[in-house]
Amino acid sequence: MRQPHFTEVIEDDSQLLATCRYIHLNPVRAKMVKKPEEYNWSSYNMTIGLKEEKIIDSSKILSYFKSETARFLYKAFVENLIKNNFSEEEKEIGIIS
Repeated sequence: MRQPHFTEVIEDDSQLLATCRYIHLNPVRAKMVKKPEEYNWSSYNMTIGLKEEKIIDSSKILSYFKSETARFLYKAFVENLIKNNFSEEEKEIGIIS
């Protein structure tokens, strides 16, 4: 039997980003979509700028990336795991400022 959810205290900025990435990639992991932006019930498209932000404020997440390219860099941060078949999920990849 699968555990329906779990809770974990987010203790630092790196863990916050990893958690956001984990959530945004859940539909891809579940093979519901091939790319996270294809999943309609996610804030991912608002975070990367494909949709207008209406119910979220992505400024905290995006503040960890260079401001002029923050949305692009966050998209690369998330989608890098897909390109690597999720093999580096627990590793910090070094784009956090």
